[in-house]
Amino acid sequence: MADELANGDSLLSNYKRLLTIRKANPEISSGEYRALPFSDTKLGGFTSTLDGSTVAVLYNTTSSAITVDLRDVTDLTFGAITAVIGLEDAQLDGTILTLGSCTSVVLK
Repeated sequence: MADELANGDSLLSNYKRLLTIRKANPEISSGEYRALPFSDTKLGGFTSTLDGSTVAVLYNTTSSAITVDLRDVTDLTFGAITAVIGLEDAQLDGTILTLGSCTSVVLK
């Protein structure tokens, strides 16, 4: 167990990060989910709303970066990336989201 805790890339460390993200975004655990209509099955996600607050969770399952205009999948506006987990980084420039390979984000 000590080895798992010391290794930032371990499965245990990843689960700890996921739990921290979920705790920081109660919309994820207790909100009302709505799938986003992506035409590419390698990019997916959903929105979740709780008490008037909405987050979007998006994920890229490919081995290369993907760029998407969020206006193509939702009329909601998100101003910031509040969490990133995965192999690479993500960037939000207005409505344009670039997700690195095997990476997920939470937008608010």
